[in-house]
Amino acid sequence: CDAAVAVAEIAAGAEEGTAKQEEKDENAMPNIVCLSAGTAHCPQLMGKNGLPIWEATSSAAYILETYGSLIPQQKVMIETTSYDTISNAYFARTTHADVAGWRNILVVTSEFHMDRSKAIFDWVFSAPPVAMSPYRLSYMTTENIGLSEEAIEGRKQHERKGA
Repeated sequence: CDAAVAVAEIAAGAEEGTAKQEEKDENAMPNIVCLSAGTAHCPQLMGKNGLPIWEATSSAAYILETYGSLIPQQKVMIETTSYDTISNAYFARTTHADVAGWRNILVVTSEFHMDRSKAIFDWVFSAPPVAMSPYRLSYMTTENIGLSEEAIEGRKQHERKGA
């Protein structure tokens, strides 16, 4: 795997141990790209200083705070341009995968968000031009941790409308 992209719909609080790496060989370790500036259908989260708090920045901080002894900081990247799943996939490809030459990509997102994310990432990463060898996308879901049952059902309904 060249890179893992974390789609912003991941709820914080994944089980410890899921990011453990047997070897700490930096070259063997994939890059992690946290995606998203925010969510188009929700107000932008703002910090006490009045500046936006980007979802990708928060995700990257969580990864480094939780797994910093296992994951070198230079392996965690952010994308803060997108506000929806289509632009998550587009900017993951055009800003990171195409530029770095990554071909093996793991897309990680919450259970409720996977079906739509998979359809969109497959579509965006198969669009021409594919200058080198084709992309090989794999998918991994995280549990819907950190959300109430009511919130999960609301997100599922939202996803069904968008699919």
